[in-house]
Amino acid sequence: MGLEIAAALAIGGAVAGGVGTATQIYGQNMQTKATKKAEALRKQQMDLDSLMKQRAIRRDLQKARSMALATTTAQGAGNDDSSLFGAYGQAQGLAGEQSSYQYENQQIGTGLFEANAQNSIGMGISSTGKSIVGFGQDLVGSSNKIGQLFQTGYDSSWGNTTTSFET
Repeated sequence: MGLEIAAALAIGGAVAGGVGTATQIYGQNMQTKATKKAEALRKQQMDLDSLMKQRAIRRDLQKARSMALATTTAQGAGNDDSSLFGAYGQAQGLAGEQSSYQYENQQIGTGLFEANAQNSIGMGISSTGKSIVGFGQDLVGSSNKIGQLFQTGYDSSWGNTTTSFET
């Protein structure tokens, strides 16, 4: 009778381990999806921030061009004077430089978000693998008891335990 109880406990432990593994995998999948969603939202926020900065650069360029026109006009220069075109060029160059830096920052941020997404996927796969390994170890640990259950049968007509698979 003790062997049957041990075998039943071993099977119960293996079933519980399987249920635990399935639950763990389900939770890991939920966590991976949530992480991906959070990364997508952070990327969306970064893109929005970048767009706002690009618009600010354009506004600053328009202000600089207006100031250049007002300054050169106040100094008596005409609309075709080289000092006006020089001021325009300087403002355009500064805006182009700022825009380039902003674009590079956005590219770096995009790369970081892609790396974080890949990391999240890798962690989910790794964690799932660990769960499966743990379940396998549980099965191996209880395999002797399960094996003994199938080697020993119960003779209900006599109430005795017999070896049913041996000749």
